[in-house]
Order: sequence, then C-alpha cells, then structure tokens
Amino acid sequence: MKIQRNYLLKKALIIVTLTFLTVNIAQAQTKTPELSLKQVNQNTPGKTPQTSRLKMLQDQLALRYKSKMSETTKTARVKEAFPTTYYTFTGTGSWFTPANWENGAVPPVVLKGGDNIIINGKGYCLLNDKMPFFLPEGTSIQVKPGNTFYVSIGNNLVFNGGVLTNNGTIKILSGVLNTKNTQSSGDIQTTKCSRIAIKKSIAANLPVIN
Repeated sequence: MKIQRNYLLKKALIIVTLTFLTVNIAQAQTKTPELSLKQVNQNTPGKTPQTSRLKMLQDQLALRYKSKMSETTKTARVKEAFPTTYYTFTGTGSWFTPANWENGAVPPVVLKGGDNIIINGKGYCLLNDKMPFFLPEGTSIQVKPGNTFYVSIGNNLVFNGGVLTNNGTIKILSGVLNTKNTQSSGDIQTTKCSRIAIKKSIAANLPVIN
C-alpha cells in the first residue's frame, strides 16, 4: 500500500508542476507582445500599434538599403541613367581634327554623362584650347598604353565627377589639371606653366618637364 501511495503522490506532484509551468509560459507569451507594443506606442504617440510596427520595419529596411549602397552600385546607377557613347582618338595631332577620331566623331565641347573618351592613336594627341574643358559625373578619359596626351589649356581641365584613367603619358603643358578621381599606372607630367590638383589618385607619378 505504501508503494502505491507514494506512486500516486509523485504522479500528482508531476501533474501540478506541469500545469504550473504551462500556465506561466502562456502568460509570458501573451504579456511580451503587449509590453513591446506599449513601448512602441510611448515612442510614437497618436499611432496605432499596427502603424507603429510598420513604421519601424520601414525604417529598418531603409537603413539596411543605405548601408549596402557602394561605389559600384552608384556607378551602375549612373550608367543606367545615361546612354553610353565612346569617342576614340585613332590618329595623330590635334584633338579637334575629325580625321583623327573614329568615324570622324569629335567629342562635344560640353560633355554629358555617359560620354567616354579613349586616346588610342597612332601618335600623340594634343588638346589645345583657351576655354576650360569639364568632365562631369558619368564621363571619363582613358589614355591607352604607349599613347601620349598633351594638354595645353589657358584655364583648367576639370574632372568634376568624371574619371581619368592613365595607362600612358599625360603632359600638362599649360593650365591646371583638376581631378577628384585619377587611376594612373603611367606618367602625369607638368611644366613650369602648369600644375596638377589631384584629390584622389592611385599610383600617379608627377615629374616636372624642364
């Protein structure tokens, strides 16, 4: 009889314990969301719980999107915004001679996003102008290996957002080369009548020509 009584007592104790745990878990599950919603409503007065939670999710998604934005993504967006046009220098001599450009297409005086200039001629290329030459965002000039690009401008050659890639030689005979983004594995040279203002460059060599 004692064994049977002890067994029944243990069984009853287990049932009471399980019932107690079940009730506590259920209460915790129902109270936690209420506390979260109260905190949300205190931070955002005048809004319903559903509206507050939706606003929090929207803010979190916006922050994640901004953090994932990179230079590569920005460049891709510029390419999508502007149609791409290439102007390739294939001759030798003046920038302004149509015969020196592929299909006779000389770059316009005012470049727009998507315009890309490639210096890949049989000889040197000379850009000689009294007016400043601007390269806005989404534009570029690329000097191919073995090519020499002479710049003689009374004012400035300004890359205000554009990219300068130099794999050959650039010689600034007069004026100022002003660029924010320069990638150079070749030489960028100046004279006593010129100077270079580069805010961001990669391996740019800047000797002076006497």
